[in-house]
Amino acid sequence: MSVGGENAVILTNILLAAFTFLLVVVGGLQVWLLFGTLRATRKAADAAKMSADALVDSDRAWLTFGEVKILDLEPMPVGGTPKIPGVQYGLQNSGKTPAWLLRWKAQFKKLNSEEELPVDPQYGEAREFPNGVPIGPGGFRPESIALEGALSEQEFTRVKRRELFLIFYAFAEYRDVFKRTHRTRLCLVWNEPSGFDHYRGFRYGGPSNYNEQG
Repeated sequence: MSVGGENAVILTNILLAAFTFLLVVVGGLQVWLLFGTLRATRKAADAAKMSADALVDSDRAWLTFGEVKILDLEPMPVGGTPKIPGVQYGLQNSGKTPAWLLRWKAQFKKLNSEEELPVDPQYGEAREFPNGVPIGPGGFRPESIALEGALSEQEFTRVKRRELFLIFYAFAEYRDVFKRTHRTRLCLVWNEPSGFDHYRGFRYGGPSNYNEQG
């Protein structure tokens, strides 16, 4: 092969290598741009979802336990009919749209300490409403539950001394207008004044998973 022919081959190889390198660079740039576009699209989709969820949450039903009051907290009399302490409460819809109550259950117990509560709440057999019981915005469904037996004079004294604890806990599952199911849970412990603590009434208590706003 002549010198001119060899030079032409070398030039062709150089140009081919340069063109191949250019294709690799362009391809890499396209991949980088594609991933950038995908990231931007995902961020936009996530932002849109968050915005939609926030809008739904602002308009959906919010079912909570409200107006919890203790009833007939007194010792069992020596004679006559004893009064059994109880709790009066209700399910309140503080949202903007209706809620449909699906399942619900409450317990009111006397225990030696809060630590006697199991880590996972044990509510017993719940009341179920397959079609849901509607509770409109601002609606209130009153309920009540009695303590498991009257308080003896000794037990009443132990409650006053914070040696025996009256514990109310409950849960409710409900559906909103967006066909989403939610659960709310509450645990309250009756508090008697002691020392510098002058508060008499219910306070939040129990393990963390006994209280939930869903």
